[in-house]
This record gives sequence, C-alpha cells and structure tokens, in this order.
Amino acid sequence: MRTTGMLALIGGLALIAGPAMAEGPKLETTADLIAYCDNDGPVGDVRDGQNFCDGFIMGSGLLYLELVAAGEIKRIACADPTPTLAQARTDLVTWAGKHPEHLQSKPIDGLWRAMAETYPCPK
Repeated sequence: MRTTGMLALIGGLALIAGPAMAEGPKLETTADLIAYCDNDGPVGDVRDGQNFCDGFIMGSGLLYLELVAAGEIKRIACADPTPTLAQARTDLVTWAGKHPEHLQSKPIDGLWRAMAETYPCPK
C-alpha cells in the first residue's frame, strides 16, 4: 500500500510539474545538472544555478530518505554527519570531474552514483 501511495504521489507531482518543466531549465543529463551546480552554469546568476542545484539535491535526498525509511529501497549512501547542501554540491561536481563516462546518464543517476561513491555504506 505504501508503494502504491508513493507512486501515486510521484505520478501526480509529475503531472502537475510537466508543463512547468517543459518551460524550465534543461535537465536531461548529469552534465546538465553539473552545469547548474559548478558555478559556471547556463544561468546568468551563479546563485540561481546554485539554488536550482540545491533544490534538486534536497528533493532527491528527501525522497531517498523516505524510500529507505519505508523499506522500499536499500541505503546506497551513508553520510555521517549529513553533508550541507554546499558540501553535497561540491562533492557532486568533484565526482563528475572524475567520471566523465557518466555525464550523459540521467541526473538522478549521476547524483546517487556520486553520493554512493563519496559516502559509501559499511559492508
């Protein structure tokens, strides 16, 4: 039941955000995300890029934590203490610089590959 409810919520949000996303920032690849996060992005104001990046990281992180808490997914990143948004942004950009082979992957995949490698869970 929890999975169905979560999927319905995500689907509903996608429907609401669909038209807005079409008009909003380009975010198809990890490279697109990095362009917002690296302070050299496609936006005129660096702070706008950082805010967009931070929002993506925070939203993805909150969804991740809820899915882990609900037992829907296993932990893949185990930061202790939890990094600040600025630190997570820096970690993502650093990781992307070391892994150009993943720049064409989906932004969510790039983010979580970066976090899993930067903050590995104990084996």
